[in-house]
Amino acid sequence: MNAPPSPNALILEAQADFALSLLREVSKDGRSSIVSPFSVATALAMAYAGAKETTNEQMGQLLAKGESESEVHKYFGDLLNAIKNGQGNYTLEVANKLYGKDGFEVLDEFRKIITKHYEGQFKAVNFADAVGTATNYGMKGDIHRYLAEAKTGTEDCQKGKQAYQKSFDLANSKIRP
Repeated sequence: MNAPPSPNALILEAQADFALSLLREVSKDGRSSIVSPFSVATALAMAYAGAKETTNEQMGQLLAKGESESEVHKYFGDLLNAIKNGQGNYTLEVANKLYGKDGFEVLDEFRKIITKHYEGQFKAVNFADAVGTATNYGMKGDIHRYLAEAKTGTEDCQKGKQAYQKSFDLANSKIRP
């Protein structure tokens, strides 16, 4: 008789499926794109901590094929900790921040999960002003329309550096549409 899969086996399978689906989706039009499935999944996992009812169930399926929510947060916490304390010739810095509308109350249970597993920070902002100013250019002037009524937002940033055996040579690259 086979032993049941460990909780991480289901989560790993879900994460691999998610990453491949995301990469396929962003490359559908044939244009070059840069996207980090890890970054997107981490932001979704933080949102999952606050999701309820049907949304919670759907996010659980997406992120972990139905594994318990506590195992999902433990998985991401362990993964982020391994990245932070990793050894080798690379660095990957991850910064997670959640923005809440001025006056919006963040529940203690949610705050504890984000702080413990994601080393997340919280910041109260006026979305129509603060975040809008920073991202309006990328949204071609439409950001204020989207953020005026927003109550929460997430930010998951990554910065990496790798020492390669063979240096990148710009002459070997070409611009693609």
